[in-house]
Amino acid sequence: MARSLLALLATLAGVEQARAQCTCPGEDTEVIGHRGTGGDRDDNPFPENTIASFLQAAAEGATMVELDVQLDQDGRLVAMHDDTVDRTTDGSGCVASLSQSAIEALSARGEPVPTLIEVFEAVDLALNIEIKVSDEDGCPATDKPMLAMELARVIALYPGRRVVVSSFDLDQLLAVRAVDDSIRLAFLFTNPDGFATARAEGMDAHPLVIAATAAEVAAHHEAGLAVRPYTVNDRSNMRRMLGFGVDGIVTDTPDLLVTVKADFCETYCDEPDAGVGADAGSDAESDGSGGCAAGGSPKGLAGFALLGLAAIRRRFRGGSSRGRRRRSPPR
Repeated sequence: MARSLLALLATLAGVEQARAQCTCPGEDTEVIGHRGTGGDRDDNPFPENTIASFLQAAAEGATMVELDVQLDQDGRLVAMHDDTVDRTTDGSGCVASLSQSAIEALSARGEPVPTLIEVFEAVDLALNIEIKVSDEDGCPATDKPMLAMELARVIALYPGRRVVVSSFDLDQLLAVRAVDDSIRLAFLFTNPDGFATARAEGMDAHPLVIAATAAEVAAHHEAGLAVRPYTVNDRSNMRRMLGFGVDGIVTDTPDLLVTVKADFCETYCDEPDAGVGADAGSDAESDGSGGCAAGGSPKGLAGFALLGLAAIRRRFRGGSSRGRRRRSPPR
């Protein structure tokens, strides 16, 4: 019995030590509001790329917001996703062909179209500034060097603000680097090959969520670079990305991501399959999930505990049966 009690104490001590060493890989994953609270849709009362949407994302728990910027006719950076203002405002025409006064007269479902400076002034969050390069709708081509210079100028006005500049256009990102190589850059892409391009250029990776793999995330982290997948709106992919330990997740639903992240990390150290698990689909990778699989911490704390407790039960059963046999009368 004494040995069994010692074994129990040793097992419980081991479980407690393993729990103390367990770190949720998604603990520091940043919640990033996509265009604030997402694109314009019927169930979103906050117009995309507006101050109201950015502030709502903050209220829902985002610590960074993603916004799109383009140059207007007067060389100002304004928050706008499309080459034209037709879809999101009551006006029409190419962003690059509209003057300051014309932009100021626009209404985005009751909200003004902000400049990048106005966003910096009104929104006290980290910013992921995505540069949109005009390449369709017959709009004027983006002056990439001019945009890079204006962007660097605005960012320099706010030296304490954490900023990441992203774009699908690698040449535009290189133009920004040529002006100010202290600005953190992120390459946007839709297939896994983009990771290699981003690493070769020393840039963070912003992959489409289906292009993100545990191996590529790990390789990017090994290179000292961050990974922030987009646009992740469902629970299973949120959990999968948290299991990979990505640095940030871009989402239309910051409030949902906050909830999923809290639940994920609360159960991660107690459930061997708390990471990717079954709810990520049959094609989920096994190397982003399970107990404390990440960071060299013990994997499967719950499994470890169960094995230890099973061993203790066997010890106690063995002791009890031996005791009963000793008390049994001789045949």
